[in-house]
Amino acid sequence: VFGESAYLLGNPTQCRYPSAPFLQRPNAARLASAQTRSENLACLTNPRAQYLIWDQAWVRPDRTDQDVLAAIETNFDCSIAQTYGGLTVCARRAR
Repeated sequence: VFGESAYLLGNPTQCRYPSAPFLQRPNAARLASAQTRSENLACLTNPRAQYLIWDQAWVRPDRTDQDVLAAIETNFDCSIAQTYGGLTVCARRAR
């Protein structure tokens, strides 16, 4: 069910959309306004976010826009991530 994981985790984010659909959809740049898109990308670059909790069955790397994947790669280290119940927990990269 959409939003189930965010609800169970208590939605620990300052972002307006904890699991924005634009993150999931290929070619999403055409589906969201530039303002909405930049606001959501800013959540991936916000230094206060210490972890990215990624449901890769929903936000699939092979179907996600390259700028979203680049923001994740730049800011979070998913190469050493732990997975719990289908959720990948990536820590913020040290700066």
